Amino acid sequence: MGKIALIQNEDGKLKKIRPYADITCDTKEDLEFVKAAVDAYLGWRDINESLPEPGKHVLLSFKNEGLTIPDIGTYEVDEQGNGAFYPDDSDVTYASVGVCVNAWMSLPKLYKREEEKQNEAD
Repeated sequence: MGKIALIQNEDGKLKKIRPYADITCDTKEDLEFVKAAVDAYLGWRDINESLPEPGKHVLLSFKNEGLTIPDIGTYEVDEQGNGAFYPDDSDVTYASVGVCVNAWMSLPKLYKREEEKQNEAD
């Protein structure tokens, strides 16, 4: 089985962990399991502490008053190394329309009924 090392602050909460940077596992399945567990434990992550993998769809939270529903988007990095958040399937950044992303969270896996899981295993 693999190892996982997480950095905790004085309150026992995770602090400034780069996603999966300290995780090693023997198999890809073990790694995916550990990644899902870390994502579930971390919940919302402040963008000043960590950023999602570029191109990965994530759930986004916003600082703007009146924007109370999270959205699905991606974080992209250009050739100069500048990063920005984009709404799903859009070429316009949130910032360019005055929307301030303040946190992100990994998306959960799609729901599958037990019989669907069994069919995949067979």
